[in-house]
Amino acid sequence: MKKINLFLPSLKLSSSLAIVGSGKSILKQRYGEKINSYEEVIRFNAARVDEYKSFVGNKTTLRVINNNSFDCKKYPEHKDDCIFFNTLKNCKIAVISPFKFTDENKSKNMDILNEYFFCEGKIKKFLVSLYFIKNFSIFLNLLKLALNNNFSVGFFTILICISSGIKPSLFGFDINEDMSKRSFYWRDNHPIGKIHDLHTEHIIINMLLKKDLIDLY
Repeated sequence: MKKINLFLPSLKLSSSLAIVGSGKSILKQRYGEKINSYEEVIRFNAARVDEYKSFVGNKTTLRVINNNSFDCKKYPEHKDDCIFFNTLKNCKIAVISPFKFTDENKSKNMDILNEYFFCEGKIKKFLVSLYFIKNFSIFLNLLKLALNNNFSVGFFTILICISSGIKPSLFGFDINEDMSKRSFYWRDNHPIGKIHDLHTEHIIINMLLKKDLIDLY
């Protein structure tokens, strides 16, 4: 088991780790059994599995969510996601947020049947970037990205796992995807906000692949 950096309370994961993205390209091959064979399977936000088991598997050992998903009751457009999150019981949930939540906000949104782990504050994206300083081209691109954008939770999770000594296997991350036409495998026409630069994230993921820091399916 590896201690995963930057989360409180302490979070540990096996090195046998599949990180399942939400890109629609995952529906091109039936990776369900392969994904389920990993000891750890990470999924993001409100990614569904029930209707897509043969493609994405149905095993989830950790769900990583962003601040909007954690506090979804604030956002009418996240009504369906709130309903989904209310069904999650006896789960491990990691929350990545560019700001710190108050204790009151945490207690309002946490289900006592789940375990929660928090990575909070903008400084964390710079801390994880420092790990890659020996791979200077990756570090430089990360630094430029961190100065101008928030990392997406999927991208941030990949970086944190690598910095914690894990070489993750990625599924559902299409580094050639046209992000202007982005769709999740379980939701079409997902709007792209301006706080992320997903095109640059894909460039860096490709750099991580060339350095053999990840496997990509």
